[in-house]
Amino acid sequence: MEILIKLQILFICVIAFSSENSYALSNINNQNKSTIQSSITHGLPYDLPQIIANPVNADKGLYFLGNMTNDVSDSFSKFIIISDNNGNPFFYKRVPYISDDFKLQPNCLMTYCIGDSNANNRKFYALDSNFDLIDSFSVKGHVTDIHELQILPNGHILLIGMDSVNYDMSNIIDGGDTNAVVFSNVIQEQDENRNVVFEWHAIDHLNITDATEDIDLTSNLIDFCHMNALEMDTDGNILASCRNLDEILKINRQTGDIMWQWGGNNNQFTFINDSIGFSHQHTIRRLPNGNLCLFDDGNLHWDVLPSRAVEYKMDEVNKTVELVWQFQHDPPIESDIMGNIQYLNNGNKVIGWGSGYPAITELDVSGNVINELALPDDQINYRAVKFNLPASYYKSFISKPLYPSNNSQILTDSVHLVWLKNKFAQSFYLQLATDANFENLIVNDSNVISTEYTINNELLPEENIYYWRVWSYNNGPDAGGYSNWSEVFSFKKSFTSNVNQDNKMSFALYQNYPNPAQNSTFINYSIPDNNYVSLVLYNELGVEILHLINSEQSAGVHKIELNTENIPTGIYYYILKSGENILTKKMLVIK
Repeated sequence: MEILIKLQILFICVIAFSSENSYALSNINNQNKSTIQSSITHGLPYDLPQIIANPVNADKGLYFLGNMTNDVSDSFSKFIIISDNNGNPFFYKRVPYISDDFKLQPNCLMTYCIGDSNANNRKFYALDSNFDLIDSFSVKGHVTDIHELQILPNGHILLIGMDSVNYDMSNIIDGGDTNAVVFSNVIQEQDENRNVVFEWHAIDHLNITDATEDIDLTSNLIDFCHMNALEMDTDGNILASCRNLDEILKINRQTGDIMWQWGGNNNQFTFINDSIGFSHQHTIRRLPNGNLCLFDDGNLHWDVLPSRAVEYKMDEVNKTVELVWQFQHDPPIESDIMGNIQYLNNGNKVIGWGSGYPAITELDVSGNVINELALPDDQINYRAVKFNLPASYYKSFISKPLYPSNNSQILTDSVHLVWLKNKFAQSFYLQLATDANFENLIVNDSNVISTEYTINNELLPEENIYYWRVWSYNNGPDAGGYSNWSEVFSFKKSFTSNVNQDNKMSFALYQNYPNPAQNSTFINYSIPDNNYVSLVLYNELGVEILHLINSEQSAGVHKIELNTENIPTGIYYYILKSGENILTKKMLVIK
């Protein structure tokens, strides 16, 4: 059963990259936060796994994860999820099969692996900052393994592949199957044009019989290596983690030769401050200080030590490794598959407990637990990684205020707020206040369906400056999440006439609202004297579309509604003429 589970889940590992170009989530005061939390929770898909979090002064950033189960069945709902510190889904996407290695790459693509029961269909997929699927990656000539995709700074990629060969194991072990299927791993480097520039086959360099004692070499299915992590080392060579050998390899990227073996039957290193070593490890990462970190599942030393995250100082010349840091959970966790350790740029550490519970623990620089996140009891997570997303990733979620334009003056009886719908948003949370910190709220509506909102005069005292912002969330069945606050716009509400220095009404034409228009829009204008007025709509080629006003009108402020239902999508201009005066404004119609 264990090997069937591992073949179904497809053997797993870890990442330790954190973007320097970050954009923090907006702070939401407690009053508003409770409203938002309720709105999101009640609108999410019923089968989206609820993440329970316990943040204690957790630092900014977002956790990347994908849910799966220990069960070999395929009956549960599968998602990739980006969660904030409180377990709220910033983004989620329903996926058809279990997902692995969901992370942010150094080139700011988000990648994850999806594979169905046909291993030949397995690929890594890439989402851009609009959360659009834009690329895929796979091993050429071999089955793609789910454990690792590394996009390197030069545009090259590192992947793990899988091969299977029929092998007469009776020649090398008593009771061996005469026609056993032996699974082996391939390391493949592709350049920016997807040409293979390096390939390494485990079965050509490693002995099947070096597999650990719990790997049944008499079985008809043998996974003797089970490579689950790759790391480009600082000297340009490759580090590889082989779970079923209890071994970390360093491979010469020019010749393919094994430079050293750490752990397992062929261990070349002396352990200092660690008499146990690691077992069935996941993740291998070179740290900025030159040390190495990994997640020690510890399957073969649970009688002495539980699963743990560890850091070693390695001397590659004298072949010593010194344990300089470790973390064990309280209560202890025994994670038989998966797991990882990630070092963040701020000194924090994120530990994914694989098949253990909870799913994620974050530590501060002093080793204090500052957050723990848990999936439902029957669900687990392959890797737990945390990133500060670049600002470009938020634009798909943030709505953009449009009307009134920022720092404008409003003369109309009521104020009509309009914003541009973002890619995912289905509903909105609107705040309007008399201060830029939004402490004195006039409007605090968390259930706005439209991209327009009208505020009547009685809520807006004369001559005040008002500030507004909008917050978006999508509770769709297949993809969604929530944004941070939009840019803050302000306007001044005035009930006085639009007059010039001679106390006379000015000639003025105001921006239509809403803009862009869909079904209708309003145009306001003022004229200083009783006069003949012409208001005409033109397309961008200068062709007259509609004559809106063509009559004598009295001095004052006027307002008309323009029905745009039968006007095609495009850019238009409306021109106001009265006597010697001419003014023009541009508008956009979107269907």
